[in-house]
Amino acid sequence: MATGQLSPQDRQRLALLDTLGGKVQHLHGLVERFAAEKGDPGPWLQAMRRSFTQLKLELSGVGFDAMAQLCGAMELTARRGSTLSSKIRILREGVGSLRLQIDVEQRSLRGGQARAAKDGIGSSGGGPTPPPPPAP
Repeated sequence: MATGQLSPQDRQRLALLDTLGGKVQHLHGLVERFAAEKGDPGPWLQAMRRSFTQLKLELSGVGFDAMAQLCGAMELTARRGSTLSSKIRILREGVGSLRLQIDVEQRSLRGGQARAAKDGIGSSGGGPTPPPPPAP
């Protein structure tokens, strides 16, 4: 769908979600570097905590409270002491969840406009329900 059909607010929200997607991608890279680290993982943990904190503040400022809470939980996971393997698993799942939520928000913005633009076609993708066949 062309972005020309989107309202200015939706275009602005999509642009914001695109920048947030880039920041989540950066976090994904930090988590994977942390997972691959054989020596001291401390510098990666510090960078992750800072990034999760900044992303949490950005998300809560624009109304994505659920994603902001997830970033807060990931920040606590990075701080908390636990086994390395469980910390890696939790951080990977959290970043994956953030990516999924951003994708869902983007699709809902694009999909809502696409459904509104279609004339007479329901959200299931089909046309109006045909009448039942005549009785014999």
